[in-house]
Amino acid sequence: MKTYSIVRFYQSEADSIGLPDNPHTVRSGLTLAEVTAHCTHRDSSSDTTTTTEGKQHTADRGPWFDGWTTDKPTPRHEQMRRFRENTTDRGPWFIGFTR
Repeated sequence: MKTYSIVRFYQSEADSIGLPDNPHTVRSGLTLAEVTAHCTHRDSSSDTTTTTEGKQHTADRGPWFDGWTTDKPTPRHEQMRRFRENTTDRGPWFIGFTR
């Protein structure tokens, strides 16, 4: 199952061509429906936020917006996913021990 991350982008004062700078991961491991709902909400951009926290964040950091990207699984994540798919025991389990 694919998972996604919400990424916050900030507008750098030094960036004269308007490209977002300094991305920051807000949350990861989300479904496509969750990231879509977040990124289409009015409080996912400095231009449209109505919350006190969002306005203060804009005053502190400058213009920003939230976007999303596909999570890229690491080999460890892939190992854990395969283990969970192939085991019937849902109790405590350990990965990574080798002989």
